[in-house]
Parts: sequence; C-alpha cells; structure tokens
Amino acid sequence: MTQNLEAFDCLVIGAGTAGIPSAVTSARYGAKTLIIEKQATIGGLACDLSNFALCGVYCNDQSDFYRFVNPGTITEEIISKLTGKPETIRNLKIYRYCPHDLRNVFKSMMDDCGSGLTVLTRSQVTKITCQETYHRCTLQTPQGEKVIRVNAVIDTSGIGALKDCCNLISYSKIPDELRQMGGICFHVSIMKFNETLQSYRRKFLSVIYKAAENGDLPEATKLTSCISLNQSTLLFKLNLPTTFYNDRTAAELCHRIFDIICANDDHQQLLLSYVSDKLHYRDSLRPQGEYLLTEDDVKTGRKFVDVAMRGSWPIEFWNSQRCMIIPVGNNDGCYDIPYGALTLSEKYRLYCAGKTLCAEPMALAAARVMGQCFAMGEAIARKAVK
Repeated sequence: MTQNLEAFDCLVIGAGTAGIPSAVTSARYGAKTLIIEKQATIGGLACDLSNFALCGVYCNDQSDFYRFVNPGTITEEIISKLTGKPETIRNLKIYRYCPHDLRNVFKSMMDDCGSGLTVLTRSQVTKITCQETYHRCTLQTPQGEKVIRVNAVIDTSGIGALKDCCNLISYSKIPDELRQMGGICFHVSIMKFNETLQSYRRKFLSVIYKAAENGDLPEATKLTSCISLNQSTLLFKLNLPTTFYNDRTAAELCHRIFDIICANDDHQQLLLSYVSDKLHYRDSLRPQGEYLLTEDDVKTGRKFVDVAMRGSWPIEFWNSQRCMIIPVGNNDGCYDIPYGALTLSEKYRLYCAGKTLCAEPMALAAARVMGQCFAMGEAIARKAVK
C-alpha cells in the first residue's frame, strides 16, 4: 500500500555539484530529503583529482575585483569553507581549490542536516510512477529493491537519469556536430629537477604535439593543455571525442602519452602519479522542459522575470579542432538562467539542474560549469519544496 511506504518530500538524483547543494537546501527548508548516488562516493566531478578550478563563481567583467555572480547563496558559503584562492587564467576568473577539501566541505554540510537528509550511495532510480500529489519511486540499492513515496524529484545526475524510468519526460540526443569532446586528466610528478617546472611543461607539450604530427598519437592530443598543480607536479588534460573514446581507452591513452614523454626525457625522473578513471562528458541528453535556454539568451544577457540564478561563464565549446570561447552577457558579462529551464514538469514537480538543464548545446556550454551548478541546485530546491 502506498500509504505504508517511507515518504520523502524531495528526492535528489545525483550527489555532485548540483545535487549536494540541492539536497542540503531542501533539508534546510525543513523538507525530508533523500539524495541517491550511483557511485560509491559523493562529490562527483568536482571532487575528482582531475580538477583544480571552480568556474562560474565570479563575475567575468573587466574589473580587478572578484565579485560573486550569485552573492549570498550556497556558492559563496562553499567558497568560504575552502582553503583555495581566486585566480585569473586567460582573462577568466576562477577559484583554485583542492578536490579533497571540497569533498570534506560537502560531507560536513550534509552531516549538519542531520535526520532531515538521507544519503544512499551505489543506488539508482529504476522506475517513477507519477501521480498528481506524489510519486512512487523504485530504487535499486546495495540492500536490494526499495520503494518510496516522494513529492518532488530533482534530476542532477548529468546523464538524464529520468529518461528510462519516467515516461513523462522526453529527451533528445545532441547532434554529433554539436557534441563536445570529453575530458580526462593525468598528473606527472618530477622527482628530480634539471630545469624549471615551466620548462618541463613547454617541453612535454612539444613532445605530445610532435607525436601527434607524426601520427604516433591521435590528432585530438594536439589540444592537450597543461598547468602546474604544485611545485613538482604537472596536470595534463586531454580532450577526446566521446564517440570514439570511453573510460578505459581514454585512460590507456594517458599511459601511452606518459610513455612517449619518458622516452623523450634523458633523465627518467618522472612519475605518473595519477590517471583519472573517468572520461568526463561536457554535455548530456537534452530534456524537454518548460523552457529551453537558448544560445541567444546567453549571448545577449537576456533578463527573465522568473530568474533562478545568474551565470557569467562564457560559452566554452570544445570541438575536434579547438576550444571556442565566446563572450556572453551584456555590460556586466552576466546572463539569467530562469526557473523554466530547470523545470521538467511543474504539474508533476519534476525538476533538473546541472548538465541536465533544458538548454541548447551552446547555452549548455556556458551554463554547465561547477560554480553555476552549485547555484542551480540551490535555486531549484527552493522552488521544489516551498
């Protein structure tokens, strides 16, 4: 019987950059909240060692100041609890942080919610039956199948988790020509220095580029970027077409590149200290919601009456030839993201945030960054539980 099922006010799918702020906000508003995550740990991409920069935290205007694009929100709270620092890279303002620190901040915020927030890892939704007053949700957990009753659902999975379990929402595939390349990172630690870290960086990138020119590496590796992670470690980021690479083949390519670097280094004082086990996607299936955020909305800095939060990150579109950075917004370099783009069905209280928001591919290329996902998750949770 439905009345005997464990009941929650809000179910959040995905414990990542949009999901955790969403679940914490829901619980803080007094809603009994359940957040589920298919992986064994919480935090998602932001807590992966592949990352060092939170983008979309600050306004990307021409001033020398670091102004929060969404002041007074959970984004500002998260930043205040981290030990990183703001930086400007290629005229874009970011916050440099440690992924381990962010995971600890997330855990602390969730623990502070007490009994108002339940966390299930290694779990996923397999079926949602929608009624006008509640949803009957079937979950697959490590302990077996579990059926619950919820009032609102927020999909922050980044992969369109409702596609196969809820027939009320339609999804469309992004055309291949508008698909972005995925990213994977590896770290190279230099055990004994014979030159400066920046000299190693330039030399190693040159080795990778020449290998790609000679056909020893795929053409896409010419887009490899590299930054110093600390005083002895370089972080390399590959951008690879997701139509040809998966988690395994992308990781294998990282090892192959390291072998080529070592073969061109006379001193052999290098250590492959980390390789990501995930090829991270920059886009997802596109849901059909209440409003589709357009490329023009972002470029022109369109104002919405039902604004949920603001974005300031430019359109950062990675295709097979290069990364395109397209300026956005009006004079302040900002644009609105409306509640309509985070609402899948108002009637049935189905919502979304993060990479699964309702947006055209080029609009998603601006909105998807982690700092803005924090604000998205918080904003839609307020709407879902009020």
